[in-house]
Amino acid sequence: MVGRVPHGFGVFATAWGPVNGGINAFNYDVALALANALPKPGRVFCAVLEPDPGQFEEAAEGGATLIAIDGNKNSDRMDRHRVNAVRSYFDAYGGVPQQACWVGHDVISGKLAMEVWQTFGGRCAPIHHMSYGAYAALKAFEGEEANAKLSEQEALFGATSGCALFGVGPLLRRSCRKLAGREPAMLVPKFLEACANTSTDKTLRAITFGRLGSADDRIKLGLLAARGFAWALDKSAGEPKPERGLAEASMFALGLSGNSQQEADFRAMAMAPSGRGVNIIRRAYGSRKEIYDRLEKSNLCLMLSWHEGFGLTAWEALAHEVLLVL
Repeated sequence: MVGRVPHGFGVFATAWGPVNGGINAFNYDVALALANALPKPGRVFCAVLEPDPGQFEEAAEGGATLIAIDGNKNSDRMDRHRVNAVRSYFDAYGGVPQQACWVGHDVISGKLAMEVWQTFGGRCAPIHHMSYGAYAALKAFEGEEANAKLSEQEALFGATSGCALFGVGPLLRRSCRKLAGREPAMLVPKFLEACANTSTDKTLRAITFGRLGSADDRIKLGLLAARGFAWALDKSAGEPKPERGLAEASMFALGLSGNSQQEADFRAMAMAPSGRGVNIIRRAYGSRKEIYDRLEKSNLCLMLSWHEGFGLTAWEALAHEVLLVL
């Protein structure tokens, strides 16, 4: 039996920060909020896949300690067998925290959190982030794959007896209740307060951000945002008195993976019906600061998703006083 160190939380995600979508962004906020609220000498540990060197310092500044887990940092899962890596870390550290609470994010890291809980004891808190039953069949999954996604989620939440359950927002709290057969608590992401917005001129500066890759497009509709933006500018240019603010309009699309086909799809959609090119700047996800800096300079956000469990991008846009189109 390993030794014991002060109480704390262990949270599990595939990356530190907004990489690969909203769950990691949510995890970042949860880890730092727990670190801020937990009385000393309590500790918050966050296990992620292959963190960048600078992220250890960033987490430490917020009061959290990163645990580096070997593996593909672009993976969409923290599988349950990573428990050995967690054990090795705490053996070297001096023991697992006393009365630890292990936090897992849905099927992404929920199984690992439960495995660590069953290995080390303490408490376990799975968080429900997405309702596969609401959209999996529409996404780019074959029928059997969509069914497998739903079955995986049903199995996870159906085996959470003894855990503290949470759903993100009201829709996912209801979904979690159906999956687990009991009432979960609700978590609401923090609302950023007093965010600056420096967009003072009349030039349209739009933004769409999130998982914009082709695999997610049927749900997130990033290409529709690009096409709608191009169509609107083309229509305005044909008016007798075109809007001056649209002449130099631009849009940032944050969340592409760098795949050449995705780039080509966005370029095609950024062409107005008349053939006139439209300025849509395409980027992979960067840091949280980069996203917020870009929101500060924007005056329109497009979140055209067919389905959202919560809609964190809209939440962040509203906090930055950016006009929102849903």
